[in-house]
Formats: sequence, structure tokens, C-alpha cells
Amino acid sequence: MIRLNCRPLLRFGAVAAALLLALPALADEIEPEPYVEEEAVEPEPEPVVEAEVEEEVESKVAKQPDRSLKQLFDLVILRPFGLATTLVGGAFFIPAALLASPSGAEGIQAAWQHFVAPSVERTFETPLGEW
Repeated sequence: MIRLNCRPLLRFGAVAAALLLALPALADEIEPEPYVEEEAVEPEPEPVVEAEVEEEVESKVAKQPDRSLKQLFDLVILRPFGLATTLVGGAFFIPAALLASPSGAEGIQAAWQHFVAPSVERTFETPLGEW
């Protein structure tokens, strides 16, 4: 009869749970970089002839179906794919964070930036149709 020894697995589970419970405390130590807003200098607009205005309006109207197709493709195909990559990245982040936790908050932050942050940014922060 084969007998399984579950003690190492239980120890690993206890250590993993302790590290996961310690993650919020480590996250408080991470200081985000301050956001500095740059002032944009806009040049003065030149006078526009009415014919140029009509051409611009016609070109914008002509580009509208192309933009709506991009937004539709983004909404139907790319956003669900981005959500899936976020979930997969999160699944890979957990063991990576456990392995990086001995190096401190920098290791956990590096794992987050590598596995989760890019897909979260593309999926939830990028405007629709610009992915």
C-alpha cells in the first residue's frame, strides 16, 4: 500500500498563506512615483479657409465607420482577450511573488510589473478603439 506524506504540502500551504497575508503590509512600503503634470504649450491656430473646414469635416465623416469598426473589434475581441491575459498573469504572479518575496517589496513589485500591470493597463485604462 502506498502511503502519502502530506506534511510537506501542508507546510508549503501554511508558508504560502502567511506570505499572501503579508502582501498588503509589503504593499504599504511601496511608494509610487509622484505624478508631475507637464504644461503643454499650444501654438496659436492659423486662420482657416472655409473650403479647408469642409474638407476636414468630410474626411472625419469618411473615417467614422473605420473608427467604429476598430472600437467594435476592440470591445468584442481584444478586451475579453485582455481580461484573459490579466487573469493568466495574475495566476503566474502569485508564485512569482512568493519566490520574489525574500528580496522584499522591490521583487514583488517587479513581478507585478512583469506579469499583471501591462495587461491591466491595456484592458482597463486604454481608451476604446486605441489598443
